[in-house]
Amino acid sequence: MIQKNVSFFAGGSALWSEPVPVEHNVSLFVQESKFTAILSIDGEDIALMCFMTGYDKIRDDGVVIDAKGHAAFVDSDGEMLRLTFRSCWGDDDYRIEFRLASGTGKWTGATGTIKGTLTLLSGIEDDKKFGAVEAEGAINMAEQSIS
Repeated sequence: MIQKNVSFFAGGSALWSEPVPVEHNVSLFVQESKFTAILSIDGEDIALMCFMTGYDKIRDDGVVIDAKGHAAFVDSDGEMLRLTFRSCWGDDDYRIEFRLASGTGKWTGATGTIKGTLTLLSGIEDDKKFGAVEAEGAINMAEQSIS
């Protein structure tokens, strides 16, 4: 395995479900996201289509106290990188962390963590949120998978 430095930039949208009250002043929203991304591995850019699903636990004051889910990133070769994610944010602090879980093709056996920030943009519908993610980290990949 060879460790590679990565940076990640993505933009897209998320559809949120109707809120489900789960605790006093806390609701759970299920979300499904689709976005496009550029994953730069040691300066080589790879375009990805990304699909995420998970949940956000949000206090009535808008603070996200927990958000978890799964993501699949598909590259132009049709090979998939699977990740888990976790995020939380308050008024001005939007953090997200991706952990590589598995993959196919060049991504087989890849491990690593990518941490960054989420910028929320205004949506045109109450149940649709728009945003961008900027993150950095490291990926461990099999030597033969690197071109």
